[in-house]
Amino acid sequence: MRWPPSLPSWALRARTETALALVVVLAASCGAPPLPPRLAGLPRGRVISGREAVRLVAQLHGQRYTPPDALVAEYGRRRELKVWLARYPDFPSAYHDLERMVRALRSHPTPFLAPRQDRREANRWFTVGNGAHHLFWVSGTTLYWLEGEPESVWAAAQELPPPSPARFL
Repeated sequence: MRWPPSLPSWALRARTETALALVVVLAASCGAPPLPPRLAGLPRGRVISGREAVRLVAQLHGQRYTPPDALVAEYGRRRELKVWLARYPDFPSAYHDLERMVRALRSHPTPFLAPRQDRREANRWFTVGNGAHHLFWVSGTTLYWLEGEPESVWAAAQELPPPSPARFL
């Protein structure tokens, strides 16, 4: 008897197809950004993730906010929209940083106008500064910050997860 025993061709084909499907699923889930390939009608361009994205977020905030994980994505051929994601281990940590940001933007000199809460969506904030419009909120364990032209920012916000319900300040 031959070892290993030979399998019928249909069994080999089934095993091969199953293994291939598993590889495709694993490859699709590894490193795939949690943002769509198009947002507000704009194609996704450059995506920065991991340590480099965390470094950019920390640098942007003068080291005051350093999330455990981050992602930065640009949308549009002329980078009309930028999405900053800060990911936390739990909702309270994400929401705590959102509260800190709103307080800091309200009380310290920054290039931004004092943020105001969006009347259409509770727990979503907007401001203007650095030549762009900005919307930011927490959904689950992720803090979203959108930056760009007003039309792109508001349209993109409608396509992303909504703010989590919580009592702010």
